[in-house]
Amino acid sequence: MKNENTKSVREKKAAAKKKAELKKNLKYVAIIAVPVILIALVIIVAVIGKGASNIEIDYSAGLDDNGKIAGVNVKDYVELCDFSNLVFQEPEVAMEDEAWEAHVTDLLKTSGLDELTDEYIAENYGENAKTVEEYEAYIRELAQSENVKAKVVDYLVDNSKVTSVPQKYYKAVEESWDAQYKAEYNYYNSMYFQFLGYYNWNSYLDYYEMSKAEYKEMLKKTANDAVKQNLILQAAFEQMGLQLTDEDVNLAIEEAGYEASEKNLAIEQHGMPYWKQFAMTYKVINEIADTVTVR
Repeated sequence: MKNENTKSVREKKAAAKKKAELKKNLKYVAIIAVPVILIALVIIVAVIGKGASNIEIDYSAGLDDNGKIAGVNVKDYVELCDFSNLVFQEPEVAMEDEAWEAHVTDLLKTSGLDELTDEYIAENYGENAKTVEEYEAYIRELAQSENVKAKVVDYLVDNSKVTSVPQKYYKAVEESWDAQYKAEYNYYNSMYFQFLGYYNWNSYLDYYEMSKAEYKEMLKKTANDAVKQNLILQAAFEQMGLQLTDEDVNLAIEEAGYEASEKNLAIEQHGMPYWKQFAMTYKVINEIADTVTVR
C-alpha cells in the first residue's frame, strides 16, 4: 500500500490539473482523447531508482503517415453495428447535479470566492455567459454534449464485433503502452525525489501495487481494448466516407489543449500520425453525435 504522503502528492497533482483546466474556461476535451493511441517517437528523460534512464516511447507504433493502422483493411476485422438512428434518453446524458456542485466547488477554490456571482461570471466567462444561471446552463449543455459523445463510443464498441485482432498492430500498441506505464512511474519517482529527497518506489510494480503477472494482465487488457476501439472507430470513419483536412488536424490539436501558436510543438512532441488519428477519431465521433436524438 502506498503511504499517505504518496497519495497526498498525487491528489495535489490532480487538483492542480483541475485548476489548470478551469483557467482555460473549463473547455471540455473530447472523450476521444482517452482511446486514441499516442503515436510519435518521444524520448522521456526519467529517473529509475538512483540511476538516470531514457525511455523510448514509440507512440506512432503501427500507424501509417495518414494516421491509419498500417497495412490493415479494417473491414477484414470489424463488423460494424448500425448507428444511423441512435436515440439516448436525457437522464442518461444529462449532467448530474452532484457533478455540477463539484464543479462549482472547484471553481470557488480556484477563484477564492465564497459563492459565484454574476459579476465574476461576466468578467471571466463573458463570451458564454453573463450570469450564474446562464453559466450553469452553458456548463450543463457542454457536459451533455460530451456525455453524448462518450455514449456514442460506448455504443459502437459494445454493439460492433471485432472478429480478430491484427497481431502486428496489437504488439506495437502493447509495447507502446508498456513504455508509457513505466514512464509514468519514472516521472513520479523522479518528482518524489526532487521535492522530498528520496525515491518512494523500488520498481514500476511497486508503483502500480501489482505482481508481474497482474501488470502483464493490465497491459494486455489496455492494449486489447485500445486496438479494438481504434479498429471500430476507423471502420466507422471509412464507412461514412469522411475525409480528413488540415483544418481537422488543427482543431484536434487545439481540442487537446494546445494553443494555436503551439502547433509545431504538438507535432514535434507527438508526431503528425498521432494528430491525424486523433483528428479522425474526433471527427467521426462528432459526426455521429450530431445525428443522435436525445429525448
